[in-house]
Amino acid sequence: MMQNIMVLPAKQGISMRTKQLLVALGGAVISFGVAVLLHFVWDWSGEFLPVAIFGAVNESVWEHLKIMLWPFLLWSLVIYAVLKTDPKRLLEARMLGALTVIAVTVSVFYIYSGIIGRSIPAVDIILAFVSLTAGELVSIRAINSPYITGQYYILAGAALVLLLVMLLCFTVNAPEIGLFRDPVTGLYGIIKR
Repeated sequence: MMQNIMVLPAKQGISMRTKQLLVALGGAVISFGVAVLLHFVWDWSGEFLPVAIFGAVNESVWEHLKIMLWPFLLWSLVIYAVLKTDPKRLLEARMLGALTVIAVTVSVFYIYSGIIGRSIPAVDIILAFVSLTAGELVSIRAINSPYITGQYYILAGAALVLLLVMLLCFTVNAPEIGLFRDPVTGLYGIIKR
């Protein structure tokens, strides 16, 4: 005798929220891995000048921000391709994420190193990963926010252009303030070894 069995439809794929979270965490991990490589590429290249655009040319906080921000910003292309996000909203959200990376890195680094009187490389490495993760999560949260409408994409684009110009210019011609000072040599900008 045959029984009547109700078959429920199988859920198709993963939810958008889960997909977004996976893309954000994947972005943090991949950006961190690329940043680690960018930390050493200047030396590996024999100090080949065009590499200074992406690679850290000294041990300053600024150069560490640079090697984190390039992969973070490039990951935006993956987010666009995978999540099919509106480009205007994506631009606004990624700028908020980039500002988060900068704010977390700079504030936590100077607070902890100011309190204990020095920086600890292991803490700095963890801080880089935490900052990238925070930036990715803020970015994904912003994409989902009703307040990120794409209305301010021109302002976000201008901020992105300004940030990219700063990443390029301040590597070559670094202002002589603590953010740009290499703690190893006490020098600023490109340091020939």
